Amino acid sequence: MMRICSKLEYADLRELQDTVTNKTLWPLFEDRFSNKETLVKRFDQLAELRNGIRHSRTVDEVTRKEGEAALLWFSQVLTDSKAVAQQRHAADGASRRS
Repeated sequence: MMRICSKLEYADLRELQDTVTNKTLWPLFEDRFSNKETLVKRFDQLAELRNGIRHSRTVDEVTRKEGEAALLWFSQVLTDSKAVAQQRHAADGASRRS
């Protein structure tokens, strides 16, 4: 897992989006993100904020707030998914010990 994570550090935002929303790969991520349209919208909001900051452009308040909301959304979705995965792992371990 660590090897995959270290490689992901070199992917840009749109590469991550393309990977997750890829027709073939989407079933692997669907449980985590539920709705592809919402995911794409959040990637778009985050990309717009990132590009404004990266290219030293003025970022208006709406763009900033939407980008911040996207960050919060990703954080919540990924944290919730991690908790679910930990619960499943604990349940699997308990059922194996039974």
